[in-house]
Amino acid sequence: GRGRDRRGRGAMTRSDRSGLAGILAVMGGSIAALGSLMEWAQATGLGFRASARGLSGWEGKVTLLAAGLVLFAGLGVLAGSGVGRLRLPAAFGGLVITGVAVATALTARAQVIEGAARQISRRLNLPLEQTRDAVRGTFESGALRIGLATGLYLVVAGGILALGAAALAHRAVGRAALGSASGGGSLAGSGGRPGWPAPPPAGSSGRGPRPAGPQPAVGRVGPTVLPPPPPPRGPDGRLDPRGPMGGEP
Repeated sequence: GRGRDRRGRGAMTRSDRSGLAGILAVMGGSIAALGSLMEWAQATGLGFRASARGLSGWEGKVTLLAAGLVLFAGLGVLAGSGVGRLRLPAAFGGLVITGVAVATALTARAQVIEGAARQISRRLNLPLEQTRDAVRGTFESGALRIGLATGLYLVVAGGILALGAAALAHRAVGRAALGSASGGGSLAGSGGRPGWPAPPPAGSSGRGPRPAGPQPAVGRVGPTVLPPPPPPRGPDGRLDPRGPMGGEP
C-alpha cells in the first residue's frame, strides 16, 4: 500500500544519503592529503623564488593525518560499514583540516618569510637572523611578493568536503532512528502517543471476545417487583371463597 511505498522510498533515500556521505569523505580526505603534500605559499621577487610546502612544518603533518582518518572512514562506509561510524571521524578530521589550513592562510606571510630566510641562509651561508631581517625588509618595501599556493586551497576544500560528509552521516543516522521508531509500533493508531498501547476496538472491553446470545445486565438497577399477597383464609384455615377483596369469587 501507500505506507509500504513511503517506507521504501524513505529507506532508499537514507541509503543514498549514506553512500553520498562516504563518497564525500573519500573525496575530502584524498584532496586534503594531496594538498598537504603540495606547496602552501610562495614568495617571488628580485629574481628569487621561495616556497613553503605543507610538510615543511607541523601544520601539513597534522592535516595529512586528519585527511587519512577521514579517507579511511569514508572507505569503510563504502565497503558496507554503518554510516554512524563516519560521523565522528569526518567531523573531527574536517574541523582539524579546515582550522589548520585557515590559520595557516592567515599567517602565511610570517611563514613564507621564515622559509625564504632559511633557504637564503643555507645557500649563501649567512646567519639566519640577519637573513630573516633582510627578507622582512624586502617584503615591506614591496620588492618581494608573497602569495598562497594551490596546495593550501586544496586542503581547505578537502576539509569542507569532510564536514559535509559528517553532516550527511548525522542526518542519515537521525532519519534511520526516526523511521525505526515510527515503524516499530510505538505510535498507537491514529492520534496515539509514543509508547502507549493501541486502544481496543470499538465494542470491546479489552477482556476477550463476548459470548454469543443475550448478555445479563451487570450493574443495572431496575424497579423492585414485590410478590402478590397470599389469599385470605377462613376461621377453619380454608381459603375464603369471597376472594382477597371480601366479595364473591
